[in-house]
Amino acid sequence: MSEDPAALSPTRLIWDTLALVQQQWRWVLGLSLAVALIRLGTAAFLLLPNPTLGIALSVLTNMGAQTGLSIYLMQRVATELRVPGQAPLGLAESLGTVIPRIILMGLMAALSAVVVSTGLVLLLIPGLYLALSTSLAPAIVAVEGRGPLASLRLSHELVKGYRLRLLGTLLPLGGSVILAVLVLSNLLDGVISNVPSPISVVFGITVTTATMSAVSVYELGLVLAYQRLMERQPARGRHRG
Repeated sequence: MSEDPAALSPTRLIWDTLALVQQQWRWVLGLSLAVALIRLGTAAFLLLPNPTLGIALSVLTNMGAQTGLSIYLMQRVATELRVPGQAPLGLAESLGTVIPRIILMGLMAALSAVVVSTGLVLLLIPGLYLALSTSLAPAIVAVEGRGPLASLRLSHELVKGYRLRLLGTLLPLGGSVILAVLVLSNLLDGVISNVPSPISVVFGITVTTATMSAVSVYELGLVLAYQRLMERQPARGRHRG
C-alpha cells in the first residue's frame, strides 16, 4: 500500500476513508451516540446552585468524553490498519492509555491553535500552511501517545511534499463536518423552539449523534493519512510499529 503512488491521492484517501467508516460503522455510531447521551446527562450540572460551576463541569465533562472516545476510535482503526485481523483492545482495557492522552490532546490542540492563529495573523497562506503542517497531530497523539511538541513536529515532518494532497483530502472531509454542524444545529434550534420537550430531546440526541459521526469520518481520514505517510518512513515505522 505504501508503495502505491495513488495511495495518497485525495480521491483515493477519501474513498478509502469512507470504506473505513463502512467497516467501523457500529463503533462510529455507538461512540457518537455515547457522546450525545453524555451531553444530555451533563445537563444536570446546570441545576447546581452555582451556575458557573455547573457550566464548567458540563463543558469539561463533554470535552473529556468526546476527546476520549475519539482517541479510542482512532486507536482502534490504527490497530486494524497496521495488523489487519488483530483484535483491538476493548474499551475498558483502553482506558489506561486513553485517559492520559485526553490531557495531551488538549495541550496539543491549544498549542496548534496558537501556531495556526499566528500564521493567520500574518496572512492566509502562512496560516493554511501551518494548519496543514499540524493537521496530523491529533492522530499522532491518539495513536502514539506523543506529547504536544513531539506530535506537532512529527506531523510537520510527515506532510512535507504532501501538503496539497492533504488539502484536497481534508478540505472536503472538514467541510462536511462544518456543513453538518451548521445545518443540524440550526435545524435543532428550530425544532427545540417549536415542538414539545420529549420530542426535542430525542431529536437533539439524533442531531448530536449525526454531527459526531461526521467528526468521526474526519478523524478516520486523519488516521488513514497518518498511517500511509508513516509507511513511507521505514525506519520510524519499524521503531514505532
